[in-house]
Amino acid sequence: MTSSGAFLTSTFSSTSQPSMFEVTAQQSLSQTLGPACRHILRVAATSWPEQCGFLTKVQDELLLLANAALQLHYLKVYNSSFTENFYGLERLAAHKSQQFPIRPSFLCLVLAPYLRRKSENLFQKFQEDQADGINPSNSALERLRNLYTSLFPSLHLLAEAVDIGFLLCFCLRKSKYHNILSWLVGVYLVYVTPDKQKEKENRKL
Repeated sequence: MTSSGAFLTSTFSSTSQPSMFEVTAQQSLSQTLGPACRHILRVAATSWPEQCGFLTKVQDELLLLANAALQLHYLKVYNSSFTENFYGLERLAAHKSQQFPIRPSFLCLVLAPYLRRKSENLFQKFQEDQADGINPSNSALERLRNLYTSLFPSLHLLAEAVDIGFLLCFCLRKSKYHNILSWLVGVYLVYVTPDKQKEKENRKL
C-alpha cells in the first residue's frame, strides 16, 4: 500500500520538495485515522457492551498508545510518519550536521494531536457547563474556566492562521517547512527516491 501511494505522488516529480497536494493529503489522511479508530471502538462497545464497554472511556489513551507504537516504528525505519511514508515522503534534518531528530518528531506526531484533542474536549465541556449553569466549587476555578473559554478560540484561530501561513510559504517555495511544528522540530519533507525506499524496505526486513 505504501509503495502505491508513493508512486501516485512522486513518480513524475522533478524536485525533491513535495507539492502542497502531498502535504495536505497526508495531513488529511492522518486526521481521519483517529475518528475511524474511534468509530470501530464505539461499534465494538455497542456490540459487546459487557466485554468492550470500557473501551469508549479510555479510547483516547488506547489510540495514544497505538499511534505511539506506529509512529515510532515508521520514524525509526523510514524517517517519516505513517502517512508521510504512504505518500512517498521522508523527513530530513534542517541542518545536515545534525542527526535526524526522532524524539522531537515523535512528540509532535503523538503528543501534540493528543493534547490538542484534550484541550478541544475541555473547551466544549466548559461551554456546556456554562450553558447549563453548572459552576465550579469556588470562584477561582470559575475565573480560570471563564479565562480558558475566552482565550481558547483566539489561540486556536491564531495557530490555524500560522499553519496556513507556513503552508502558503511552502507552496510558493519560500520556505521548506510546511507547518510550525516542522519548523520547531527542525525537519522538512522531501520525496523518497526509489533506491532509498528499497534500502529502507531491506532495513525493515
